[in-house]
Amino acid sequence: MHVTELRFIELAKRHALVGMQAAKALNDRQEQLQLERVLLQERLASPEGTAQSRAALEQLSEFMRTHQSAFEQLALACCAELAAALDELPEQRQAEYRAGVMASINDQLEAQSLLYRNRDRWIVAAMEICQLIDACRDAVVFADDGMGFANEDDLERFQSLFAIIEEVHQFEVAQLHERSQRLAQSLAILEQVAPA
Repeated sequence: MHVTELRFIELAKRHALVGMQAAKALNDRQEQLQLERVLLQERLASPEGTAQSRAALEQLSEFMRTHQSAFEQLALACCAELAAALDELPEQRQAEYRAGVMASINDQLEAQSLLYRNRDRWIVAAMEICQLIDACRDAVVFADDGMGFANEDDLERFQSLFAIIEEVHQFEVAQLHERSQRLAQSLAILEQVAPA
């Protein structure tokens, strides 16, 4: 294998690992914010708990903006480095590598963009649930079997917002599994081609 191909593969492997670290940082931050507690009935039952949930959502929103900005910078740097490395490859190998790299980068960019859009939908819906609870707190019943709303419109609004939460959650679980599988496969291929 040509030395420039080995360098290219090592560069691709390094960027894949950085991408995995960025995904882990995102997951770690979400765990620190205890997002699974944000919409728990026990939390929403008090104004203080709802304020805690809003604060966590605001922190998540800020972190997502920071993460997206960092990801965009990382993607640009990755594309520039890979393009330069592609230009150094033997001419007969450039087209083959370029096609695979472009498809992989496009898949990653689309998946990441979708993640940010869906996470934003989740944040907005969760924030609106907190606002709804605060707005009609005197008319909400917090019972063992769930929350009850005195006003049918409030109930419908709550259900539609919670449906968004559930839809985004299911999509994120499926997307995370798919991306993890794809990254693991890519790294395994790169390891086989150019062992460390």
